[in-house]
Amino acid sequence: MLSTTIDEKIVKRAYSIASISSECINTWIISFCIKRVEWWVFSSYTIDVMQIGDVFTIQWPAGRMVYTPMPAQTYLLISVWSGLSPLYSIYNQLIVSGNYTQIYNLFWERFLSHIPASVQKVLEKSHDRVWSRTYFSREDEKNYIWQSWIYHHGYIQAWLHDLLPTLPRDNIQIYICGKPAMVDEVTDILLASGYDKAYIHSEKY
Repeated sequence: MLSTTIDEKIVKRAYSIASISSECINTWIISFCIKRVEWWVFSSYTIDVMQIGDVFTIQWPAGRMVYTPMPAQTYLLISVWSGLSPLYSIYNQLIVSGNYTQIYNLFWERFLSHIPASVQKVLEKSHDRVWSRTYFSREDEKNYIWQSWIYHHGYIQAWLHDLLPTLPRDNIQIYICGKPAMVDEVTDILLASGYDKAYIHSEKY
């Protein structure tokens, strides 16, 4: 939970930490992904007005989705919009530790321009143990390449039906973060596909 004073009023908003634990411990730097939306007072203020040296107040954690390291696991990370923040942290923690069998990372946004360059570098990574796929619902082209990064038109839910048959049913941890309707729909798809509810960790915003 972050808070600051805007127009002489204290404004609070819940944002997920995007840093990995070692960064917080070793550098005392905590990162957040804050998406600027014109009619959101807090996000507009932090991006357009705040300067180095201005003060935030960081309060207690408000979420319930917690990453717990486990050996020999496949990870399926599913996020939309600003739901990327906690999964961005989990993803980077997994990459640094190497403690995973495979990672499947699915992310949705409206437009390519809404994703910061630093996040794009993470989302475009794919190799034999990491598989990433990014979807945009408002871009014109169905499938296209930008600086070697392949994007896809549409929504995550449609692709899940093709992906899930290729994934294990055990030794898998699934993390979902996003709008309530998306989280509920994806959870229903996973449960109908035979995944144990104990493997599914989710957070709604």
